[in-house]
Amino acid sequence: MTEEMDPLAPQRERERVHLAVVLGRAILDRLTAMGMAYYYKRHERDWMETRVQRIKFSDVFVGPHAIFYRVDVRTLPRYVKAMDLVKEEVAHDLSLTVHRRVTVEENVRSGLWIVVHLRDDSGLPRMYPFQQLLAETKPSARLPFPIGRTASGPLVLDLSDNATPHWLIGGSTGMGKSTFLRAALAYLLKFARVPVEVKIVDLKKVDFAEWSRIPNVDVVTELDEAMDLIRWAAEEMERRLNMMKGRARDIVAWNKGRKNPIPWIVIAIDELATLTLDDGFKKEALTLLALIAQKARAPGIHLLAATQRPSVDVIPGTIKANFQARIAFSTATEVDSRVIIDTGEAARLFIPGRLVARYSDQTVFAQAPYIDDGDLEEVIRDLQAKSEHTPLHVDREAVRIAVEQLGGRLDAALIYEALGGQVSLRDVQAAVRRLAYAGQVEYRGMKYRVLRRPYRLQRLSLDGADEEGAGAGAREDEEAAAIAEAAEEIDLDILTPQ
Repeated sequence: MTEEMDPLAPQRERERVHLAVVLGRAILDRLTAMGMAYYYKRHERDWMETRVQRIKFSDVFVGPHAIFYRVDVRTLPRYVKAMDLVKEEVAHDLSLTVHRRVTVEENVRSGLWIVVHLRDDSGLPRMYPFQQLLAETKPSARLPFPIGRTASGPLVLDLSDNATPHWLIGGSTGMGKSTFLRAALAYLLKFARVPVEVKIVDLKKVDFAEWSRIPNVDVVTELDEAMDLIRWAAEEMERRLNMMKGRARDIVAWNKGRKNPIPWIVIAIDELATLTLDDGFKKEALTLLALIAQKARAPGIHLLAATQRPSVDVIPGTIKANFQARIAFSTATEVDSRVIIDTGEAARLFIPGRLVARYSDQTVFAQAPYIDDGDLEEVIRDLQAKSEHTPLHVDREAVRIAVEQLGGRLDAALIYEALGGQVSLRDVQAAVRRLAYAGQVEYRGMKYRVLRRPYRLQRLSLDGADEEGAGAGAREDEEAAAIAEAAEEIDLDILTPQ
């Protein structure tokens, strides 16, 4: 189509010229920051005024697929040589600055050129909206985990698959790790075909703040709470393995035919470096994470660990060896890329959201899905609407035996273990949460309070002054009424006081 036939051709030309100006300024500023400039003072008396001699462009050519900047080699700053510009790390640094592929080309006749390539030959989009992902996919996996848009179409894997139970995610700051986790977890919760609970370690405290509104999602924002979660995950893994010993090989076989299956658990750690670099928790965190990655696939516990510091201090060999599935976003150096995926390909991505995934001896390039606040709010509302309370139905004789074995104690973890997984731990915790008072059992005059995180249970003593006089009688009536109401609601009347 000629320019006379295309009415938008002048507008596109103006946009390319404006882009050339913006990118040219960014390149010059980055070259100056890299030390390719000369700082001087015109006079000795000008001690407060420092001047700078920068690299200059003599010509700029704007093409449909690339922008060419010719470096004026005659006015190069002092101590800056033309050979300094043709180094590979210079082109790589400029590529990260403009989020496009940049090359430095030297021609004997025309001089030295900095070329910004506008055309992406990978066949991947620069952005993959979450709504487009929903329109293009119909997942059938138990725990669908979207990687993104590849050259051949959308790629969605299954976390419950033996080849991809745990994922290690790394990349530079601002390249899309947290956004990818938000989109992937929203997709997983929306289309999961099995009961699943998600635990999120958000040590940045802002990326997953609204996720706490989802009933089966717990968000942890403090370091000590994150360690409590990891300890609980290790204990839950061992409890499930002991429960399945001699009965089932994995959670799929255990849940088959059961009315109340135990849920899958997905733990997402947004910043692994905060855990592994803390002097107080480093050794314990690395040990527990390696143990969970080794043994947690069969009992249905999966890890998603992301970090913006892909170094050997953050990702030691024990962690890397147990995370066979890995994702690398754009990294600052090839060394960081090799730490994650064993190759330097992530150092040449440059575009935010562009990733390299390695799993099952495969290497896949993709554009990660992007979810905005509006789409996320819609997903949260849908999940809240689906989380209607269903009454807990438990075999009465099994519960009676479990409570007798425990000496009458209402401990969620112990009841869950005594029932042998007949009901999920979440349902048992809901029962304990409904039975707010435990005065009819072993601890007379004590009150149990279940915190929002189910892996932490505190027992608080009642105020001694309230136990005296008329206040004690009123409290006992209140306890009996609450117990009777809760027992009737969840069909556990064998626990009511006699």
